[in-house]
Amino acid sequence: MTKNERMQVDPFPESANIEARLLAMLSDCERALAEALMDLSHFYQSVGNPKKASAYLEYVMPPTMDLEQRARHYLQKGQLMEQQNNYRMAMAFYAQALPLEPTDSRVWYLINNNLGYCLNHFQEYIRAEEYCRSAIRVDPSRHNAYKNLGISLEGQGHFLDAIASYIQAIEMRPQDPRALLCLEEVLKRQPFLLIENPDLSEIVAKCQEAVLAAKKQE
Repeated sequence: MTKNERMQVDPFPESANIEARLLAMLSDCERALAEALMDLSHFYQSVGNPKKASAYLEYVMPPTMDLEQRARHYLQKGQLMEQQNNYRMAMAFYAQALPLEPTDSRVWYLINNNLGYCLNHFQEYIRAEEYCRSAIRVDPSRHNAYKNLGISLEGQGHFLDAIASYIQAIEMRPQDPRALLCLEEVLKRQPFLLIENPDLSEIVAKCQEAVLAAKKQE
């Protein structure tokens, strides 16, 4: 071994292992802290305190997250903004989540569905329809996107298609009365639909019975 080679020998051969262990510990601590902050945010959201929930969510460090975590993070922030009736800000967070295209079907469904819901709020019905249909493609077994799709179709004047979507949502989950309320309201605003479609009254009555039965079982 030459003199130069001897000078390059690491005097602390365990230093690389120590560094790796310390960095791994730091990474574990960061993940644990992020999870704890998210859990606190979820807790305050569940008890109806969106301001505290949002404040704790601010401490979560997105740069340390993978794409799936970031998508959930933006979804959570969008939901908190909805709770505060700040639909513009909610849309901004959902829009940040869209390019991430998470593989978690529940998260991907909610991002699309909630964005459609917010767009309906601003009467941007054509765009809302697009995201509601995307949510349904992700998970056709969930009812809420059908209800939101009905709102977007009704806003575009496609009343029979809207009614079909409301009925689909009711049949899938009669425990949620919101689709029935939408159905009843569109028929109040457009009474000619019952005249032109005589079978519709019976279908609506069955929907009302299903919702009432579900409520009695609660």
